[in-house]
Amino acid sequence: MLPAAGMNGGPSRPLILPDSMKRFRHWPAAAGILITAFWLTMMYTLVKDKILPARRAQELAAITMGPDELLRGWQDVAESMLVTFNGGVVGSASTSIVKTTETLSRYNADFRLGISPSFPIITQNLSIIASGELDERFQVQRFRLKADMAGFKFETVGYSTGDVLYVKTERGETVLKQIFNLDKPLSLLEAVRPAALHSLEIKPGKSVSVPVADPIWSMQLGDMIATVVKAEKVSVAGDELDAFLVETSLGDFVTKSWVDAKGTTLKRQLVGGFYLERAPRDKPMPPVSHQQIPKMNVAEFAGIQPKPLGTMADKKSSIWSILGEFAP
Repeated sequence: MLPAAGMNGGPSRPLILPDSMKRFRHWPAAAGILITAFWLTMMYTLVKDKILPARRAQELAAITMGPDELLRGWQDVAESMLVTFNGGVVGSASTSIVKTTETLSRYNADFRLGISPSFPIITQNLSIIASGELDERFQVQRFRLKADMAGFKFETVGYSTGDVLYVKTERGETVLKQIFNLDKPLSLLEAVRPAALHSLEIKPGKSVSVPVADPIWSMQLGDMIATVVKAEKVSVAGDELDAFLVETSLGDFVTKSWVDAKGTTLKRQLVGGFYLERAPRDKPMPPVSHQQIPKMNVAEFAGIQPKPLGTMADKKSSIWSILGEFAP
């Protein structure tokens, strides 16, 4: 077989690049890789910054419960709970949400929790006293938290104008003042939780979302999402009861609770082995009185730069984290 003819009719010869050009021979492949990487980066950025937030906003909008639905057929809430740790009773807790008579269409929310020493886990008393005041749309106006977590004492007071949230936290001589811009009005987690579950159809797969502030457990601001996961049995005060498991999330703060078909709380997990269980009906807790909330002087916040929604304190300083140290 004759060799293939070259341009001059002679045999063709392989192309041999001069040494000065050899370093460029891989450039087409490298350029292709760079173009692909650039395209993938652009697509990732588009999905992360545009598509996913838009999709999440649509999903939240679909399950967000507005004030009219939240307050339809309103009934005051009174929950009496026992605090248990690994099955043993170590304290008590009460939640009260009341439509006030002094000022029409306003609501007072109060929460109390006390844990007695339980050796060797807890060597000092733990106590939480929290109160909130909400307007006729169930949006927070003011709140106050006083906590003594085994000697770690602090107080947090908040005041909302609807567009701005002022938060002041005092720990001994340390005072932290913060301003948060609100892109939407907030309610209070501990007030919304029982109210929303009473208004939600308790059926696996059903979800509800409400924008909230949580000055008690996680110190976070954002969208609370409660989802009915499944029907299951739950042990409450030694009895096996029919219940529905509900998962509630606010940012990275996730808790479990068990409710009956009407949305009434039977049991809640706080953290680790700490739970709240419905107190026996023949041993009701004393009624919770509303704690006075001091007025906030917003002039104290002059010069402080507002921040977007986030956390009101270091997560390690939240009650959820502190309780977790006792119940790893």
